[in-house]
Amino acid sequence: MNESLRPDVTEKRMFGGSSFLLGGSMTVGVVRDEAIARVGTDRAEQALARPGARPTDFTGRPMRGRVTVSGPTPAENLRARRRPRTPGAAHPHACCR
Repeated sequence: MNESLRPDVTEKRMFGGSSFLLGGSMTVGVVRDEAIARVGTDRAEQALARPGARPTDFTGRPMRGRVTVSGPTPAENLRARRRPRTPGAAHPHACCR
């Protein structure tokens, strides 16, 4: 468990992975190589429009207000940013063009 968390945040094994709860409710977790986030029903449609996002579904019935996100891991993203670039090649991030 992470001892440096706020007192109202706890870490718990859930869904075969590790999750963080705020006030006893799951906010975010990691299962295998995917992230699960509670985004709320009012933001679910917007969250599902993002690349790699899909409804969270463990039982054949989607969980309201939660999304599962798959895609490159943070380490893979970091390696991609550190790759040498050829002169004149477009950088994948708009901030770095």
